[in-house]
Amino acid sequence: MINAEERKAVRLRVPQAVGQLGRVLAPVAEARINVESLNTVTVNDEAYLTVVPDNNRKAIELWEKAGFLCEEVNLIGLELPNKAGELATVANRLGQAGIDIRYCYASSRGTENNWVFLSTSNDQEALRQIRS
Repeated sequence: MINAEERKAVRLRVPQAVGQLGRVLAPVAEARINVESLNTVTVNDEAYLTVVPDNNRKAIELWEKAGFLCEEVNLIGLELPNKAGELATVANRLGQAGIDIRYCYASSRGTENNWVFLSTSNDQEALRQIRS
């Protein structure tokens, strides 16, 4: 069985600029908040960061105090075996159930398992499909 859980991330929108990631991460680093996962996308002159900190409430407070726009968003966290085809199996199962994967990012450290984060069109049904 796949370990699948509801997670919360923080999405930030910041101007794209040299050194911006360091500026965004500095307040949470100083507060000793761990970043469990991070994804960035740049569109034109803006960067969008999706961050999974170990303390969303405090991270949001710090980022807003620093002047960053942020919002909390829902994700699904999956712990998948580090084997070829595991993510494809999940993606196909969700597709067959009519669930759209809006975005996905993953991490592999060469260990037994990978962490994958998904944003879907229906998280509750996606969790049910993944766990079945």
